Amino acid sequence: MRLKLNNDKTLARLDVERQPVEEITSDFLFDYLQKNQVVITDDVEKRIQEIIEMIATESFVEYPVISRGRSAVPCKSGYFEWSEQCDPEKRQKANHPEGDGPEEFNYYDYVSFCTVKKGDLIGKIHPPKEGEDGVDVFGQIIPIDHCDIFQIDIGKNIELDMDGVSLIALCDGVLEQKDNKVSVDPVLNIDSDIDFSTGNIHYQGDVYIKGDVKDLFEVNAEGDLYIGGTIEAATIKCGGNLTVQGGISAKDKGVIEVKKDLTAKYISNATVWVKGNVFLHSEMVNSELNCGGKLVLERAGIRGGRVTTAKAIETPEIGSSLGIQTVIRPGIDPYLEKQMMRVNAKIKELEQTIAEKSAQLKKIMANIPEGTSTPQAVEIAKTLKPIHLSYKKLVKAYEKLEQKMNKTCCQIVMIHKTVYPGVEFESQETSYEIKSELHGLMKLTKKCIDGSDEFELSSLN
Repeated sequence: MRLKLNNDKTLARLDVERQPVEEITSDFLFDYLQKNQVVITDDVEKRIQEIIEMIATESFVEYPVISRGRSAVPCKSGYFEWSEQCDPEKRQKANHPEGDGPEEFNYYDYVSFCTVKKGDLIGKIHPPKEGEDGVDVFGQIIPIDHCDIFQIDIGKNIELDMDGVSLIALCDGVLEQKDNKVSVDPVLNIDSDIDFSTGNIHYQGDVYIKGDVKDLFEVNAEGDLYIGGTIEAATIKCGGNLTVQGGISAKDKGVIEVKKDLTAKYISNATVWVKGNVFLHSEMVNSELNCGGKLVLERAGIRGGRVTTAKAIETPEIGSSLGIQTVIRPGIDPYLEKQMMRVNAKIKELEQTIAEKSAQLKKIMANIPEGTSTPQAVEIAKTLKPIHLSYKKLVKAYEKLEQKMNKTCCQIVMIHKTVYPGVEFESQETSYEIKSELHGLMKLTKKCIDGSDEFELSSLN
């Protein structure tokens, strides 16, 4: 007879294949187990009696269980559970959806970062679950391994909630993770170009981009935006100040919109709308610039394109020796002008409606006795009343916009070196074309001469 044990010795079976049946008695089994140092428990005594009964009834099973210990219950180490929106695996799956077709996923919309709002749940720290030592059939303790506590380094702008396990964002920003450290940075930092590795950028705060913004990509930053490289044929929307270290080269496709100031090395072949001031270290070439503030160029000048500014312009040169057409529109707020154009279009529309209905009414009244009317004439007159009211409101709104334009805008252009033929200065009332190349320090202003507004270019040498 021999004992058959499982791996952790918590289960013992009897192998009685070579033991004569008549020799197997209760005392024999007790003695055998004691010799082999198996702990005799109430359960073991019960199993001995069951084995004896099986032998007596010839219902003996092969390798009957004679003793059971207790297996060790291992502990579960602590771990960190990401919230659904912050889970890296789920975000990875969202960026790589199933499907092989080229239309399955727009890779320009790839999202390379995770944004959170103030108060958002980042994740939860789960404490370890304690295990339990085991005992084998010989009464020996089966110890369990020590259970690890999950260690997480709580970085800036994250706090541990009152429940002691939940991590909460203290501000809007980008979730950052390095090793076991998590933090929220209110500034989105991208240490590369904006291309297919990052996708388009849409962020509610400040954005810092180390490289370029490549063709056809979009960057929408509600705060300030810094670009260390060049803006190519991309779409940029900036809710704060835009700084472009390498300049803007939009290839006649890119559109830039800035709500505060723009500072760049240069602008080339771009459409740019800036509510604040524009500061350029070099030149502006073949671009359309609409500026609600002033335009200042340190070197080179404005060569080709169309410039509209509400405030003053200061530049070394305007135009080029090749006679490239360059239109300068100083003292015109492009944002107010756009509003005025919309209001004026509605005024013209109402004027046409009034003229048409007045003509209808006149025709009807010409064919009826004087002092009488018809239901149709009454209806037309009734319709004209609110149209006239709307027309007056629009005219008043247009006049207010015009007054604001005249009050806030500054029609001064300072030229430090040269202005070339092909340059034309425009206002809403007049224009002035440069016919010959002029040199020196010059100042262009708009003056009222003989009752009409005209530009005057004077030398300051």
